Amino acid sequence: MAQPHRLGWAHTNNLAHAGFLNQAVALVAKLSATAFFVRYTNEPKAQRA
Repeated sequence: MAQPHRLGWAHTNNLAHAGFLNQAVALVAKLSATAFFVRYTNEPKAQRA
């Protein structure tokens, strides 16, 4: 009895949090890309100075 309930809960849980997970992944990707870009653009300037 616990297995069908668990599967049903997981199915609805995934549907409910799909948008949140997508936003979280997009946010992490954006932050990492921004940090990499800032580091890549600032590193040559720091070495030159």
